[in-house]
Amino acid sequence: MSSSSWNCLEWLTTNYHLNNVGVNFFRTGKYLISQKEQAECDFKDTVFLLCNSEHNDIKKWARAEVETGYRSIINTETQAFWTSSAITSSIRNDIIQTESKQFINLNKSSFEKRSNDESATSSPKRRDIEIIENDNVILNGLNGSLFSYLKTYAINRMHDFNSFNDKQKFYITMSMNNVIDLTDDTEFSQLHLLNPEQKEELRTILKINKLSTDQPVVDNIKDKLEKYERNLSHCLSKVSKLFMNSNGDVSICGIYRHM
Repeated sequence: MSSSSWNCLEWLTTNYHLNNVGVNFFRTGKYLISQKEQAECDFKDTVFLLCNSEHNDIKKWARAEVETGYRSIINTETQAFWTSSAITSSIRNDIIQTESKQFINLNKSSFEKRSNDESATSSPKRRDIEIIENDNVILNGLNGSLFSYLKTYAINRMHDFNSFNDKQKFYITMSMNNVIDLTDDTEFSQLHLLNPEQKEELRTILKINKLSTDQPVVDNIKDKLEKYERNLSHCLSKVSKLFMNSNGDVSICGIYRHM
């Protein structure tokens, strides 16, 4: 398996409808049997993300996956895939061990170096999932947009979601729904992931000023709300008179036809 990450979100978005999508997901990602747990976590994390897809068919499929305990990776075909992968891995290991013994007899020091290199890279490693968003909020020092950064950070920690505290869960969920809180920069918050320069740059881009709590400002807001309420009541009164029937009732059908 390649050590570089693959865009499993893009792949699953395009291929969710395939038969044996779980098997195809694992095969395309080139997962080894030793990485079965990681592979299943990658699939679940990606499906979880698609539950908020803008495409109804994809969202419906993803939610059905979650509700059925991720049926695409617990079916007979997927189990057969892992069984085959285990057999293939066993045969490969037997061949490597045979070659290793022959190699030791020829050059012990060279083989020991090779064995150390293999052992250093043989342990399974979770590969990062990269999410690319088009929010166009670009901050100095980030590779990509703001929500590309926040959602990539969030999705790669979803496998630990149940162990998070309430604050961590809150901000992970906020990021996954394209919402940012500019009022909190303490530990576990979204702003805590940015440096001081990036925070200031973000506030400048969004032009967010701290809301004044001075009484004149509060009174001015209340006056405007009361004015809007009076205007709304006046409008509703005119609508009622315009579409009132002979019995004195407002005709909803008349309003609907007018619209």
